[in-house]
Amino acid sequence: MNAHNSAERPLYRRIKAEAQFNRGNDHSDRGDYDRAIKAYARAIKQDPNFVQAYGNRGIAYNDKGDYDLAIADYGKVIELDHNNVKAYNNRGTSYVSKGDYGRAISDYDRAIELNPNHARVYSNRGNAYRDTGDYNRAIADYSRAIELNPNHTDVHSIRGSLYAEIGDYDQAIADFDTAIELNPNDAAYYANRGLSYAEKRDYDRAIADWSKVIELHPDNPMPPALRGLAYGIKGEYKLAIADCESAIALGLNHAAIYLSRGNSYLSTGDREAALADYDNAIRLCPNYAADFVDRKFPLRREVSVEAASELLDGVIADSSDETAAYYTGLKMLYLNNPVRARRNFKAALDLGYDNHTHVKQHLENLEDV
Repeated sequence: MNAHNSAERPLYRRIKAEAQFNRGNDHSDRGDYDRAIKAYARAIKQDPNFVQAYGNRGIAYNDKGDYDLAIADYGKVIELDHNNVKAYNNRGTSYVSKGDYGRAISDYDRAIELNPNHARVYSNRGNAYRDTGDYNRAIADYSRAIELNPNHTDVHSIRGSLYAEIGDYDQAIADFDTAIELNPNDAAYYANRGLSYAEKRDYDRAIADWSKVIELHPDNPMPPALRGLAYGIKGEYKLAIADCESAIALGLNHAAIYLSRGNSYLSTGDREAALADYDNAIRLCPNYAADFVDRKFPLRREVSVEAASELLDGVIADSSDETAAYYTGLKMLYLNNPVRARRNFKAALDLGYDNHTHVKQHLENLEDV
């Protein structure tokens, strides 16, 4: 009898381990990661070599932000199964979450060595390369991921955003086109394509894309804000004012929007409304008082938007690279292009513009645009 029980014991423990493992999966599926982790721990207690239990507990730890514990569990999986592609990929993702890109890329390299046709690993390594600023390698990895899985919508979108970041707007638009074709109801794809069209100064197509975003998400204040900026650039001031009003009514309390609407009011001859908006812009971003009022721009004086732009051109022409970048940022603000404004303010910081606090205040003001 004792011999019989001894023979059954490993099988009995495995059955109990499987039951706890399945319970852990159920908890994890419901987002109850603490209970999932406890169930996986009970499974591992019954079977210390239960590879999947370590792996799934690692995923639960990762999902609740306990990256070191996740990494330890993935390491245990690799110890038990040296060729486990999923473990290397998942550990790489946890390393990325910790900002340890070197180890992440090393794990992704190993996963790709084990399975060179795993699209998700290429896209994950691409994300790591992107986050370290290695855009060429990132794009190469996204392209390989798309080659392996042409219908992976998010990778088209991510690659499109990276192309836009490096100024290749035609390639960016092509990727957003594909993403929209694959998923025509994702507003982010239209919004990002609109930004690329705006960078190409194709404002009509940008407006069409942001109009689609408004159709899909009428309660989001950013699409009417962006569309209003584009209308202002096109000289369609009444439409620009209406969109800025919609954005403000939806809760966008943003200095750049008041500046844009103020410029549109000024261009239509409504100086009183323009001055009220400029006051609001200065209230929200005190930098505007120093940058514009003190330099005789129309925030308080009888100067047109066009004349203000010319004044800025004069400052830019006579300035060092870092100062020129800063004032180009101001010019872009004045011309209703906060995206380019932000890019130039960042360039000013990178080039060593001495008034860091001033630039950072502008960037904070533009971080949601």
